[in-house]
Amino acid sequence: MTPLFAAILAIEGWLGIGTIGAAGEIGPYQITYAYWQDARMPDGAFIDCEREDYAQRVMVAYWKRYCPVALRDRDYRVLAAVHHHGPKGRTMQGYEDDDYVQRVVNQLKGVK
Repeated sequence: MTPLFAAILAIEGWLGIGTIGAAGEIGPYQITYAYWQDARMPDGAFIDCEREDYAQRVMVAYWKRYCPVALRDRDYRVLAAVHHHGPKGRTMQGYEDDDYVQRVVNQLKGVK
C-alpha cells in the first residue's frame, strides 16, 4: 500500500499540522470528520488524522468497510475513487477516468 499512500499524499498537497481545508479536512490525506467516523476507528480521535500513520490506518479501515475486494486486490483506481469521492466512488460512472483517480495513477507511474 505504500506506493498508493505516497501517490495520494503527493496529490493532496498537505500544508502541515493545524491546516484545515475548506470542507474541514485535516492531515496529510485530507480526511474529513465524516470519513473518520465512517472508518469506525476503535481508537484515537479525529485530530489524530494529522498524523500520517494514524491517517493511513483510518484509510485502510474505510476501505475495509466500503471496498474490501479492491483493498485485497490492490485495485488502486477503486481505492483512490473511494478515498476521494466516498463510498460510492467505486460505482461512479467513469470513475476510472476521473481526474483525481487519473492523477493518482499518474503518480504511481511516475508521471508528473
